[in-house]
Amino acid sequence: MAAPARKQESKPSAKGATNAATPAAAVARLESVLQGIQQVISGVLGFAVEANQPLMEAGLDSLATVELRNALSSKFGVDLPTTVVFDHPTSAALAKHLAGSLSEAADRSHAMLQKQAWRLPEEVAQQVLDTVQTVASLQVRSKCLGSQTTV
Repeated sequence: MAAPARKQESKPSAKGATNAATPAAAVARLESVLQGIQQVISGVLGFAVEANQPLMEAGLDSLATVELRNALSSKFGVDLPTTVVFDHPTSAALAKHLAGSLSEAADRSHAMLQKQAWRLPEEVAQQVLDTVQTVASLQVRSKCLGSQTTV
């Protein structure tokens, strides 16, 4: 009598994994970015501004927009166009834009790692990809909260 065939457990493949953030992670990232942006705006203007209040109505002038763009670029480590404050006129709109930019950068890094993951045993490759994703998330939170520590 032949032994019954053993059912193989299916494991997620590092080679086919995606870097899609869960909705909760995306919301947490957006909130962290918004908090960081509001800190920068408070530093530039000298007072807090509501998330949906237009920055120009709050008193941001053309010189302050340049200062804000430079401070945001420095804080988040991304290049921003000179028109970013005009294109995204509230801190909520800026947060959505920056969170998307940071997510795209993380996705590109993750994709580059995936291209090389085939060289590693599958379990090791998945651990590396998971660790890199965690580190990237911690770096975003650290930048948003103004921490000087690096991961």
